[in-house]
Amino acid sequence: AGFPFGGVWSRSDVILFGQTLSGLLRVSATGGEVTQVTIRDRSRQETYHLYPTFLPDGRHFLYSIQSGQKETRGVYLGSLDGNLKRRLLDEVAVIKYVAAVPGDTTNDAGWLVFGRDDALLAQPFDAIRLDFTGQPFTISDKVGRDVHARFISTFSISDDGVLVFDPSLDRQRR
Repeated sequence: AGFPFGGVWSRSDVILFGQTLSGLLRVSATGGEVTQVTIRDRSRQETYHLYPTFLPDGRHFLYSIQSGQKETRGVYLGSLDGNLKRRLLDEVAVIKYVAAVPGDTTNDAGWLVFGRDDALLAQPFDAIRLDFTGQPFTISDKVGRDVHARFISTFSISDDGVLVFDPSLDRQRR
């Protein structure tokens, strides 16, 4: 079993979620078998795979890995077939993709939005090449974080580009 650590539902009805004892798991929105997508690498001291979010193609996703090794923890790019695991950022963060043209899943241009320290940042990202295309820039110099899990920034972005965030630092969960 274990406790849930974030989840996401794709346009193709795949639900991807983290669980404390296992890594990332997937299940069809219509039910069925739960299958393993990522496996914690104990040799790299990976403790959790957290907070997945899909990219527009519905096959690739971003997630964070918590680890006892600084060189292992961070935000990673993965794929539903389990054949991709590439580190994009060297810190654990909740991260979201937003298209440059809201709602356009055919365009490759967009941004990854994430919290770093007490700021909310965006970094240009090509969703087809699956790589950054520019340097990060600040959206807000204050974004709240959960007092119990300092890497959990309190923000959300809808598919049509609406950003909501709480600038209060150290917000209690509710």
